[in-house]
Amino acid sequence: MPVYEFTMVLDRDLSDDDYDRLFEAGLDDSSPGSENGHGYIAVTREAPRLLDAIVSAVHDTVRAGLRPVAIEEGDLT
Repeated sequence: MPVYEFTMVLDRDLSDDDYDRLFEAGLDDSSPGSENGHGYIAVTREAPRLLDAIVSAVHDTVRAGLRPVAIEEGDLT
């Protein structure tokens, strides 16, 4: 199955508790961080299609209590 890489930009900076919630919500295939007052999650996800990878990562992020506001390209092929 293909692996897709992309970054989700969040609506706010990440707190220390957010990192644990992201991992528990299924984003153990990601690297969260903060820059310029915004959180981000660099995702490397295996899925049949890019859309499936993005939708599942967004779902996991929302389940963790965070709100993605943009997807930035990493390897959007």
